[in-house]
Amino acid sequence: MSGADLQETAGRIARIQQALYFAQQFLIAAAGRFQKRAALAGGPFFRSGQQFDHTVFFGENVDIHHIFPQEWCKRQGMKPAAYDSIINKTPLSYKTNRIIGGIAPSEYLTKLETGDKTTPPIERQRLDGYLGSHLIDPALLRANDFDAFMPDRQKRLLALIEQATGKAAYSGTAQDEGVDVEGDEDTIEAEMTVSAIS
Repeated sequence: MSGADLQETAGRIARIQQALYFAQQFLIAAAGRFQKRAALAGGPFFRSGQQFDHTVFFGENVDIHHIFPQEWCKRQGMKPAAYDSIINKTPLSYKTNRIIGGIAPSEYLTKLETGDKTTPPIERQRLDGYLGSHLIDPALLRANDFDAFMPDRQKRLLALIEQATGKAAYSGTAQDEGVDVEGDEDTIEAEMTVSAIS
């Protein structure tokens, strides 16, 4: 294999690892069993651009946090079934989550771009690249457009899952014959998010 072939193969492996990570987090959330996962291989941190690995994951106290902050969503009168969806979550370090706080996405992006005494500023274009690596459209965050963000990110996550698995993701509403479906939170969330892309 040539050097270019090795680089191409390594890039494919990294994309598959990222897709599997997001797919894993999606499935964990759908089952209501959020846990930290050590199998991280994905995009860079929102704030630093540092790549995820096991050392960084534990050293930076990474966890899954809201992209549109929970407190901001509550102030907008949104229902938890919408803003607590895995679609509105991504891995963030403790420090980045503290910077984000409960303010509007447009405000926390400005804080990240401006920096402060303890946090260096991030160029807008670089920050947009970090967001893109988390399958987030920066324009929708800057507009605080939750209603457009959710179906857009869902499509991006599903495309990543499809790429990793080589199979089309289910996006219909038909139930398997003979299966009883209760109206628990997970089912309601699944119905809401699937219908958003239909």
